[in-house]
Amino acid sequence: MKILSIISIVLSYLAVSTLGVSSVEENEEITLFRKSGTLAPSTLLAQNTHAKGLKLKQCNYDKISANSFTSVQTLKKIEIDKSTIGELSQGAFNGCNNLKEIIIRNSKIDNLNPKAFNNLLNVKKLKIKTTKIGDLKTNMFSGCSNMEEFVCEECNIENVEQDSMNGLSNLRELDLQKNAIKKFTFANMPVMPNLKKINLSNNPLTDLDVTDIKTKCPSLESIKLKGVNLAQPVKQQLETFKIKIKKN
Repeated sequence: MKILSIISIVLSYLAVSTLGVSSVEENEEITLFRKSGTLAPSTLLAQNTHAKGLKLKQCNYDKISANSFTSVQTLKKIEIDKSTIGELSQGAFNGCNNLKEIIIRNSKIDNLNPKAFNNLLNVKKLKIKTTKIGDLKTNMFSGCSNMEEFVCEECNIENVEQDSMNGLSNLRELDLQKNAIKKFTFANMPVMPNLKKINLSNNPLTDLDVTDIKTKCPSLESIKLKGVNLAQPVKQQLETFKIKIKKN
């Protein structure tokens, strides 16, 4: 009986230990710190292929190539922080079928391919902060139909080109604060039936055309315009459409 009890205890311990290791592996985050060169599919082959998160911190990559993250199929979040990227290529995030969130902040991207963010089929959040990316180009987010939150804060955006939001049909929140946008026209946007909040604060807006706002964004509840001198006719239009204007 004593032997059976000992065996039972050992087996129970092994079972708990195994579960613990599995849990750690499943939640592990890969961090690449101060790395350089080219980030390619082979770069992550030696890393934990069951990781859920990947962080590039203070890296200096001359290029992030197409399919760079495919060797870690379990990734749900990619974060690029305080890094310099020479080129972010078309298809850089291809093959990341479980990816839900991309965060790029306090970084520098010298050459952003206009199709780098195409076909992010399952990504729900794309947040780019304090990182110059230039203008939002036509069809820049094609194939991102599951994205719910899109943030481009302090990214030196001057122009939001016609149809640049194509593909964001399920978007709920759009944040373009602290850029250099002078003109924003809702007629240039696709129909976004689920969009509820827009933040255009602290842009030098001199031309805000809201004529088609209810056609393009029928569920819109509020638009944040802190630091924007809003023309009286535009204010009256928004009030007519029962859209809240937030200034703080």
